[in-house]
Amino acid sequence: MQKIHRIYQYNPRDIKYSSVNPRTSAIHMWPAKKHYVFDGWILRLFNPYTYRCNCIYPLKKGHMDTNAKIKKCASIYQTKGYEFLFQIMPHDRKLDFLLQASGYQKMIQTSWMAMNISTLLNQKRTHPCDIKLSNNWLENRHNISGYSQSEASVYKSFYQAINVQTYPMVLFIDQRPVSCGLGIQVNKYLGIFDIRTKKEFQRQGFASVLVQTICKQAAKNGARHAQLHVAQNNHVAIHMYHRLGFKNICNYWFRKKQKNAS
Repeated sequence: MQKIHRIYQYNPRDIKYSSVNPRTSAIHMWPAKKHYVFDGWILRLFNPYTYRCNCIYPLKKGHMDTNAKIKKCASIYQTKGYEFLFQIMPHDRKLDFLLQASGYQKMIQTSWMAMNISTLLNQKRTHPCDIKLSNNWLENRHNISGYSQSEASVYKSFYQAINVQTYPMVLFIDQRPVSCGLGIQVNKYLGIFDIRTKKEFQRQGFASVLVQTICKQAAKNGARHAQLHVAQNNHVAIHMYHRLGFKNICNYWFRKKQKNAS
């Protein structure tokens, strides 16, 4: 008799946070409205769409036929009208091959980087600027980098759903916001997200100073380790993070179903 694999909802806190696993760290730091477990895979759902929040994380191999499991998971998102992706780690070779054969396109190739915050604590600020925790972070984020009206709704929903310690930092020059970033802390671990700098102020070291400040602020609340995710083709940012002391842990990517694929 074929085994029936149950889909059940769960609390992300039921999974132990791991500083060496970008899947569990994303599950804890990035909010999602619902989480499901299906034969060792975590399914996260969030509306409106954000790719890390509407993502399938294959934590365990499971027992079900992989092709059948891919189709079942896809149907869950499609029934709810949600877009979704699979996060693929280097060791997920068989799954990656099957997804490619089923019309899932490789995208958002990402470097996962981490460091011990103690290496930053004695570094001095190299620019005269004013960096503040901002109650109007979303507005400042819009002024610095801009986004469409639909994107604004996504950012607002995502930001309001975060339920752990955050550090919404904005860097000002002559009272003008020129760079911003968001720190999210879970226990001793700090995630750094959405570092943005106005175009005319880029490559002047402001983003570096901002990251240092976020790390130092989190260290006051017990953070000891920092991590971030950056696009592999963003060579300028990767070089900056290496200078700060971040080390590459691994490279991973996502796969998304092409609309014209069967």
